[in-house]
Amino acid sequence: MQTGGGQVGRGLTGDEAATGGLTGRPRPRIGRVVWTLVDLMVNMGAPYLIYSWAQPQWGEVNGLLASSLPPILWSLGEFAMRRRLDALSLMVLAGIALSLLAFVGGGSARMLQLREKLVTLAIGLAFLVSALMGRPLILSLARASMARRSGADLARFEAAVQGGALRRMMWMMSLVWGAGLVAEFCLAVVLIYAMPIDRFLIVGPVMSYATLGLLGLWTVLYRRRAVRGMRAGG
Repeated sequence: MQTGGGQVGRGLTGDEAATGGLTGRPRPRIGRVVWTLVDLMVNMGAPYLIYSWAQPQWGEVNGLLASSLPPILWSLGEFAMRRRLDALSLMVLAGIALSLLAFVGGGSARMLQLREKLVTLAIGLAFLVSALMGRPLILSLARASMARRSGADLARFEAAVQGGALRRMMWMMSLVWGAGLVAEFCLAVVLIYAMPIDRFLIVGPVMSYATLGLLGLWTVLYRRRAVRGMRAGG
C-alpha cells in the first residue's frame, strides 16, 4: 500500500501559480534525482519486499499492513519537513489518515488495498466538486502559495484572477486532475481484483506515478497554451 495523499501532493509539480502552488522549495537537479530514487524505493521497493517476507509468516492481511508502514512513515516525514499547515499539507494529512484507517477496518486483503485507494478517489472528487461549484481547488492552493511568498505576489495574483482567464485556466486544471484521479481509482479497482496481491504492490504505484506524470505533462502543455492566449488577448 502507499499513502495516496502524499503521492498526489508530490506529483503536482511545476510553476507554482500554474499548478496551484503545490510545489515546495525547488531542489537542485542532483537532489531531485536522489529524492526520486529514494521515493521509489520507499513507495515501491520496500512494500513489495516487506510483503514478500511477511506474507508467508503472517498472512496476506498482516503482510499488507506491514508493507504499508514505509510509505506512511515517509509521508509523515515529508509533512514534518514542510513545517507548515496549508491546503496541500491538509491533503497529505487526509491521505495519511485514510491510509491509517486500513489498520482498524478489518476485512480481506483485497478490501485493504481498495480502502487505501480511496485516498485517490477522495482527492479526485475534491478537485471535481470544487470545479463544479465554481471554486476550483487549484485556485485556492495557488492563493496559499502566493501568500507564503509575499503580499505583493498575492496582490498581483488576485489582480490576474479578476481578469477571468486565469480562473478559467485553474478551473479546467481542477476538472482534469479530478477526472484523472477518479479514472485511476476505477482502473485500480479492476486491477486489485484481477491480479495477485504482490503484483499489484508493483503495478499500483507504477500506475499512480504514470497518472501523475501524464497529468503533470498535460498541465505544463495546457498552461503554456493558455498563457499564450492570455498574452495575445491582453
